[in-house]
Amino acid sequence: MQPTTLPDTDFLNNLFTHHLNCIYNGKQFLKKNIGRLIDMASSKKLRIAMQEFASDVNTQIARLEDIYKATGSAPGEHMCNPIKALIQDEFCLDKEQTISALNDMDIILYVQLIEHVNITSFRMLLAVAKKLRKSDVVQLLKENFDESKENDSLFMAIAEEYIGV
Repeated sequence: MQPTTLPDTDFLNNLFTHHLNCIYNGKQFLKKNIGRLIDMASSKKLRIAMQEFASDVNTQIARLEDIYKATGSAPGEHMCNPIKALIQDEFCLDKEQTISALNDMDIILYVQLIEHVNITSFRMLLAVAKKLRKSDVVQLLKENFDESKENDSLFMAIAEEYIGV
């Protein structure tokens, strides 16, 4: 459906900053809490994947900070954040789980949910950045988008090993 009027540049910039703050604050929250997820993983392969994921989160945060610089803006607080909500929900995992594979599958599920939020957020940011003709920002967002898709695929491959696919 086409809007009746095309959005103006101010609206697009506000939309971009809003979603950038959303993803940035979610990534910062994840960075502070990912260690607990890594510690909960029972398999070596999952722990290694989680450590790689943690490294990617740091890299993505650095790119997001570069985007703030390129757009002349600064991170703002965003209280309603789907990534924070998912991470907080994750920490309700049953730590008394006696079947470690179930615990690992729960971790994989939560990480994939987070990555799907990231993929969707980066897709939205890419569309707006392209409309605003911010090619330097588009490149940084594309790198984060691609990295999130790769992480999603990695965790899906690990999940498939657990279920014998």
